[in-house]
Amino acid sequence: YTITLHKVEEKEVPELDDALAEKVSDGQYTTLEDLSKALSDNILENKNRRIRDELREKVINAVIEQSKFTLHPLLIDEEAEEMLHQFSHMLERQHLSMDQYLMMVRKTRDEYLQEIRPEAEGRVKRQLVLDEVALKEEINVEPADLEALFNAYAQAGQELPRTENQIRALAISYRREKALSRLVELTTDPDPDAESEEEASEEATIENAEAAALASEDISVDAHNESGEAEESAAATSQSGESTAKTVE
Repeated sequence: YTITLHKVEEKEVPELDDALAEKVSDGQYTTLEDLSKALSDNILENKNRRIRDELREKVINAVIEQSKFTLHPLLIDEEAEEMLHQFSHMLERQHLSMDQYLMMVRKTRDEYLQEIRPEAEGRVKRQLVLDEVALKEEINVEPADLEALFNAYAQAGQELPRTENQIRALAISYRREKALSRLVELTTDPDPDAESEEEASEEATIENAEAAALASEDISVDAHNESGEAEESAAATSQSGESTAKTVE
C-alpha cells in the first residue's frame, strides 16, 4: 500500500475562561463562574420539572384507575375527532395534509380514529376526574387569571383570539390544570423539600396508590351522555370566561 499525506491539522480548543463564557452566552454572562452556575441551575430546573411532571402523571393515573366510569361512546368519539383535528393542524404547520398523512401510513380516516380511540377514552376520563376535583374543591378561574394567560401567550408570540369560545376553552383548560395541582397537593407529602428529590418521588409514588384510593371514594364519575357532568363543570367554568369577555372585548 502507498499512503500520501497531504495535510496535517491540529484542532485548537479555545481556553475555558471568562472571554469564552461571554462569547458563547452572547454577552449574557461575563464570567465562567456565572455561566457554569446558570448551566447547573438549568439542569436542576429541568430535572425538577421532569420529576414534577412524572409525579403529576402518576397521581392522576392512580386516581383514574381507582375511579368508576360509565362513559357514553359519543364522548369518546367526540374526543377522538378533536384529537384528529389537533393533529391535522400540526400537520398543516409542516405543510402536510391529513389525507396525505393517511396515505403515507396506509390507513383510512376511520381506521385512524379507531386507533386513537383508547387514548381518547383516557383523555375523557382524565378530564372528567379533574372536573370533579375542581367541583369538589371549589376551584374557579378568575378573569385576572385568564387575562394573564392571554398575555403569556402573546409574549410567546401566539395571539389568541378573544372570542367567547376561546375564552371558554382557555378557562376549562386552566381550571383542570389547577385541579391537577390541587390533586397532587392532596395526595403527596406537603414538605417534599425535607428529603432528596429521588426519595421524595419514590415515596410519593408509593403514597399515591393509597391516597388515590381514598380520593377516589369521593370521585365516581357517571357520564351516560355528552351533556352530563363534564358539561356541568364546563358551564361553571365558563362563567369566569364570560366575565373576562366583557372585560377585555
